[in-house]
Amino acid sequence: MKFSENWLRSVCPTSLTTEELSNALTMAGLEVESVESVANGLEGVVVGLITDTRPHPNAERLKICDVDVGLPDQLQIVCGAPNASPGMKVPTALVNARLPNGLVIKKAKLRGELSQGMLCSASELGISEDAAGLMRLDQDSAIGLDIREAFDLNDNIFELKLTANRGDCLSIVGIARELQAIDGVAAQYPKVDELTGLSPEPLSVAVDDENACPLYLGLSIKGVNANSKTPEHILRKLERSGVRGISPIVDLTNYVMLELGQPMHAFDKDKLKGNIVVRSGQKGETLELLNGQSLVITENMLLITDDSGPIALAGIMGGASTAVDESTTNIFLEAAVFSTQSVAGKWRTLGFSTDALHRFERGVDSNGTKKALWRLANLITEICGGKVESLIKTGASSDKKKTIVFRPERVNRLIGIEVTIDRMKQIFELLDMTVFSEEGYLSVTPPSYRFDLELEEDLIEEIIRIEGFEKLPSTLPISKVSMMTRPEEAGWNEKLKFGLTRRGYQEVITYSFVDHSLENDFGLKNKAVSLLNPIAEQYAVMRTNLLGSLALVVQRNLSHRIDRIRIFEASLCFNRDDSGFINQTNKIAGIVTGAVFPEQWGQINREVDFFDVKGDLERLLNREDITFSVGQHDSFHPGKVASILIGDVTLGIVGELHPELSQKYDLGANVVAFELNIDVLPESSVPDYLAYSKLPVVRRDLAVEIDLNTEVGGILNEIKEETIQYLTGVTLFDIYTGEGVADGKKSVALAVMFQDKEKTLTDEEVEKSVSLVLELLKQRFNATQRI
Repeated sequence: MKFSENWLRSVCPTSLTTEELSNALTMAGLEVESVESVANGLEGVVVGLITDTRPHPNAERLKICDVDVGLPDQLQIVCGAPNASPGMKVPTALVNARLPNGLVIKKAKLRGELSQGMLCSASELGISEDAAGLMRLDQDSAIGLDIREAFDLNDNIFELKLTANRGDCLSIVGIARELQAIDGVAAQYPKVDELTGLSPEPLSVAVDDENACPLYLGLSIKGVNANSKTPEHILRKLERSGVRGISPIVDLTNYVMLELGQPMHAFDKDKLKGNIVVRSGQKGETLELLNGQSLVITENMLLITDDSGPIALAGIMGGASTAVDESTTNIFLEAAVFSTQSVAGKWRTLGFSTDALHRFERGVDSNGTKKALWRLANLITEICGGKVESLIKTGASSDKKKTIVFRPERVNRLIGIEVTIDRMKQIFELLDMTVFSEEGYLSVTPPSYRFDLELEEDLIEEIIRIEGFEKLPSTLPISKVSMMTRPEEAGWNEKLKFGLTRRGYQEVITYSFVDHSLENDFGLKNKAVSLLNPIAEQYAVMRTNLLGSLALVVQRNLSHRIDRIRIFEASLCFNRDDSGFINQTNKIAGIVTGAVFPEQWGQINREVDFFDVKGDLERLLNREDITFSVGQHDSFHPGKVASILIGDVTLGIVGELHPELSQKYDLGANVVAFELNIDVLPESSVPDYLAYSKLPVVRRDLAVEIDLNTEVGGILNEIKEETIQYLTGVTLFDIYTGEGVADGKKSVALAVMFQDKEKTLTDEEVEKSVSLVLELLKQRFNATQRI
């Protein structure tokens, strides 16, 4: 937000110096990003009257001008401007004058003729970019008057860096309200005259969605002169606010927006076709905007339309078909309130933003809309002539006034300084709040334009910033620092991250926002949470898992010729259930591709596979009750994926990515991934001490024939869970199909371990236990022993 310091002082006549004003605004939360002097370095330039001109004897394109600058003798100045003529008042740089570009004017001879100064264009003064000729001054300008005074150049341009919640300060009046509270000087707001007894407006206005446009006001003015000249003081204020002058009606519309914060638009009423409808866009519609851009309308755009179709992009920019031009005599002024949701983020689609869009995105107070419309009407009729004919209104101003219960004793306790109740009430009243004293508390109602004030804490912040942050004491907190005890069973998140790092994985951090297509490929179908105002199109939804984000990291690294990748990420994921409730899940996921080991000369390397990652997870989780079973997931290879279970609870999934996804994202072959839901992990077990047996272990190798589709993991778990005397462990060491094994069957070789802590086992004791194992396999898996 740029503005002229003099403009602000004309509304709120503070006695603060420029530096003090800048500091006061910054400390009150309106950060001043820069302060620049207008026409910095301009000295010694005055209003001069050209009394006579004659050709230069030695140069065809030069003239010799006699100039009256209020001194006893007129000055002779050589000039090359084609528009220099007698009777013209122009800026005249005297000898030793300084221009903004650093030029110092000296007395000199030009082609043999004495020149005692310089006649200036607007660009040479730094006032505007016009360099076509000499700057023509008003004929009533006093001869000899300092040009800085004549053009109000003793001014500074402030630029504020406002936070998104302070849209109420995107105007001169808004900043003046703040300054009034800071300095205690009463602001002098512009006078607005509202006419009564107007004729009914023949146009009708219909609003399809009142949430998108809760208020629409239209005012017709007949007989305006669109060729009138915008007053210089208004043009100066616009220029110093970063807005260029266009035409009087457009200039005045921009002027009131900067003054009061209400964006408005002027239509050429004679170009309107029928009645006005505020509605959403329809597929196939187009609109040529005022900036010359031809826009293809989408269904999420809010439009102003008439019988011919779209005539303006609501809250953003008008259309060329109804634009005001030199021939305009009748205008229809629009002052409306468009909701933040209806315009938010549209600049990304359009590729540009506007001052109106910037304000509507942050919220515009509907209670000030009518005042702004009449302020604009007053200015137009005063400067461009014409007569106000009719006013139409659709919708209503917001009457929501939230009263906040405020407990004064909390202020001193929280901020550490003493502020009296009377001072608190004074601050609230200076900030245009309504205050009532109740028993034990204050009842405070913020003004309608302060959308950011909702809680008691917000009011405490208002007191701090107006009273002055510099008054807060700098004291260290007094408290005992003690180490927090942490159960050994807790902290899966850190354990998993530390364990993966030790196994050669690298942690990455990616956005929680992803693209729709990525979520469709890797996430939970139709469960993603869409963002109302995404930071970019490729970050439109909240991810339901981490695999898609990791796949993009792998893709980028492979494109940089890094072919051995072991990465993981631990983060939150989000999904919407059937009832619409948004769930938040703590997950950890990883992707591995490339060689198992870093390249070296002493070892034959191979590509990573499913079992390498499965082994990593087994060592990482280190639990007896973790099992792996055949799984199913659209993002994984149908035959190379397993669910990770704790009892009947699914912990996660591991497997090779689906070949189609690997090809689509250029991930190469043998890409193995896993994802775990940390929230379902039980507390990790604390290691227990077990006495070490010095007696030998007895091993028996068993080969059994089972159905081809029987999971070997289930067999191992059943044996481990069964209470069989002397059994200490069982391991799979071979699977065989082929000659000697029946069709539909497979041979499984198991190493079964037996041991006793107190004695050496006899063959009879071992064989008895082996027979129990075989009987278990026969009964539960229909297994037969192979001899």
